[in-house]
Amino acid sequence: MSANTNATTSAVISVWELEELKKAAARYEKLRRLNLPQMAELYTQNIKHGKNFDQLVDDLEKLA
Repeated sequence: MSANTNATTSAVISVWELEELKKAAARYEKLRRLNLPQMAELYTQNIKHGKNFDQLVDDLEKLA
């Protein structure tokens, strides 16, 4: 693999990482605005019903 290809691959990974960081920041912003009963409901859905926590938060973002 040439040095040029390595640089391109690194740039693609960096873009992916940036997108993941943006998603995480959006989740954090949504979570920090929840009140205690809302947070308890997310917790219950995650722990008792086995739903993915990140997906639950993402679904909340769609409603906002």
